[in-house]
Amino acid sequence: MVTACCNKCHRFTELVLAELVCEECSDGLDKLWGKCDAADWVLIGVPARSWGSPPPRAGHFLHRNTSYAEVKARWASWPNPCEIRPASSEEIASDEERSQREHAARLAAEEERSRTEDARLRATEEERSRVEAEYSRTNEAWRLAVLERERTKGRKAFFEGVARVGAVVVGVALLTLGLWALISGLHWVWTHPLF
Repeated sequence: MVTACCNKCHRFTELVLAELVCEECSDGLDKLWGKCDAADWVLIGVPARSWGSPPPRAGHFLHRNTSYAEVKARWASWPNPCEIRPASSEEIASDEERSQREHAARLAAEEERSRTEDARLRATEEERSRVEAEYSRTNEAWRLAVLERERTKGRKAFFEGVARVGAVVVGVALLTLGLWALISGLHWVWTHPLF
């Protein structure tokens, strides 16, 4: 047994219940509710204050399908003054209604999350399609530019070849003409002697 300050009466004494509550406080609760066979309990008390937060208000905390021993352990570990009692049918109905509202809200949130995810996936797919289309257009433009450059190179090479052939033909023609002029000149000189 531990000797410390009782979590309920705040006396310095031996603690018996979860090393948090003295025997007198534990027995007092047992006398009040120990023979009750309720399955739903309400713990009424102020929850522990978080550091830097405003002081919490007292609340009713419904524990469904809970035995007396389980709710007593929760009562013992509750840091502030609190009490327990069996839940009324109105509290149970209110809790079921709240549970249904929370369930409906969770379903609605899940549906919204699903719609948002679908929209995000559609947007991602549309963006991917747009990027692929842009890539295809860019790739096609690049391919056409390469083909045009090759055609231009081919035309240029053709015209350069024609120019070379033309130059050769002109050169041969000039050479032929020069030779003809030389032969004609020599023939004239041969046929018309000066002496």
